[in-house]
Amino acid sequence: MSVRGRLFLGLGLFVAVQLAHIGARGWVAAWGPWALPARVPCFSDLRVTTGAADSLELGLDPREENPGAPFRQRFNLPGVWLGLRDLGVRERHSPVLGLGLLAGYALGVWWLAAGATRGSAVALGALLLSPAALLAVERGTTDLAVFFLVALACHVAARAPRGAMAVVVGAFGLKLFPLAAVLVALREPRARALRLGATVLAGAGVFCAADFSTLVDIAWKTEKGRELSYGWRALALWLDGRGATAAWTVAATVAGAALAAAALGIAAWRSWRARARAGRENAEGRALDFFRAGAGVYVGTFLLGANWDYRLIFTLLLVPQLVAWARTQAIARLTIAALLIACWSPPLLAWAADGAPLAAVRALEELAKWALYCGCVHALARTWPEWRAGRAFAQRS
Repeated sequence: MSVRGRLFLGLGLFVAVQLAHIGARGWVAAWGPWALPARVPCFSDLRVTTGAADSLELGLDPREENPGAPFRQRFNLPGVWLGLRDLGVRERHSPVLGLGLLAGYALGVWWLAAGATRGSAVALGALLLSPAALLAVERGTTDLAVFFLVALACHVAARAPRGAMAVVVGAFGLKLFPLAAVLVALREPRARALRLGATVLAGAGVFCAADFSTLVDIAWKTEKGRELSYGWRALALWLDGRGATAAWTVAATVAGAALAAAALGIAAWRSWRARARAGRENAEGRALDFFRAGAGVYVGTFLLGANWDYRLIFTLLLVPQLVAWARTQAIARLTIAALLIACWSPPLLAWAADGAPLAAVRALEELAKWALYCGCVHALARTWPEWRAGRAFAQRS
């Protein structure tokens, strides 16, 4: 059996055991070992979207009032999701639709794991069973559909670059942030990469300009997690939720913004100046396509400020290339360690509970997520195609 086959056999056994636990202990208790804040009914995040169709049937605007959702959460996604109403999808169909999203997620992982080594399979298995990834499953988040599309774009990029960009545009229409996966176009020669990238970005710009007020409304209505979140504002939100003074919250916000900008600036300058590429022997092929998409999504969402940890499923896309680089690069090994800590932090936080232990674990978690951000920025800059540098810099080196 192939390495990928053994990986999925192990995942299948886990699914069987977890289903047995759900049947015996109930939905919420079955997720307890991972310290996840499980909710009933199942796939509660998905029900915000499917429930919007029921609210529309009542003549209500689900962006303002959404009684179709189990917790009456307001709908906060692009309008394309409201098309589920025309397809006859309602809140009661959430379990079936949720299983469909999970099937797409699994297919995306199947493509990602093609040609997996033992090391990458172990890392993928550890991340797929991590609390961050399982939170996406438990909530039935629509990010699962986006993960499928981003993985599909990477899967077809070598054979059909235009098709890959079309898929990225489709993912952008569902959630906006997958636009960062346009970095997959960097696998192409200079002229084609610039043409494809400019076309996608221009189209996205027109879309955002035409629907700007709706996008602002979505941003305001999207709940920002004070726990189980990442981004440059995550620490400030956590401190605010813990009753910290305004001075500490403001200081954390300013410091987070400054550090995020500094990391981008330093990486860009070093990349432009040195014109070197990380892991030259491995810096091409499908593993790099997946890495660029995953790193682009993580960096882009980190810069948004705060995201729920279930969005860390996109860091799965980093694994094959990081494991390949880890054979020779210490920074890749550190990035993998940061990724594992970031995805497995909830049980540690639950164990720490309060006081000094909680502060120490929370600091470790925050450092890991920042290290992951810096590692992704560094690798993206160092693997940028050589043709991006100007002739003046090329002549100096």
